[in-house]
Amino acid sequence: MSISIFDIIGPVAVGPSSSHTAGAVKIGNITRSIVGGNVDSAEITFYGSFAHTYLGHGTDRALLGGLLGLAVDDVEIRNARELARKAGLRYTIATSDDPRFHPNTVRIVARNGVRSANIRASSVGGGAISLDYMNGYIVGISCNLPTLIVPHRDLPGTIAAISHELASDNLNIAYMKLSRAKRGGSVVVVFEIDSAVPVDTRERIRNITGIDDIIYISPLHGNNI
Repeated sequence: MSISIFDIIGPVAVGPSSSHTAGAVKIGNITRSIVGGNVDSAEITFYGSFAHTYLGHGTDRALLGGLLGLAVDDVEIRNARELARKAGLRYTIATSDDPRFHPNTVRIVARNGVRSANIRASSVGGGAISLDYMNGYIVGISCNLPTLIVPHRDLPGTIAAISHELASDNLNIAYMKLSRAKRGGSVVVVFEIDSAVPVDTRERIRNITGIDDIIYISPLHGNNI
């Protein structure tokens, strides 16, 4: 396993903590990607260490900054509460504890006029995160690479069709995970790709029979591109 110097020292980010601030920004970014743009409202629940220290570490501001589309090194994160007010982002913050979860865990129910997202994610250190749960599915992905999340009906040949579209644009699958509630029902498949996935490729995948949606997460800031 190769280790980057950035895995050791963490990202360039607004402090004070890579796990409590940089990781929280990324979780907000990813939530924004899942709803497909601007977030109108968010119900935020912090767990464990997040719940006990979010005010002192600015985790609430970091998460709001991510929901607003700010990058981890944007100093405007410090003003995220005021920016959220100006943007019309309505939010609530609650705290809880659940021993099953990583100590730095947050659950977010986010909405806009088009789409909603119910996610649970954890900040696992050094600015790295894990998207653990999304809209009823256990996903467990890092989003370190360009990531496609594709909910679809459980039909034969669907994953092969998605893989074909990726291969036709010379896109290599680094990791794939499938989660389904029951056979023949709804499924979500996650692909982590070695390089960015062009808009045209995503649209071809979206048009495959049985595809319900396609969510793309860029590893740079967690935003759609």
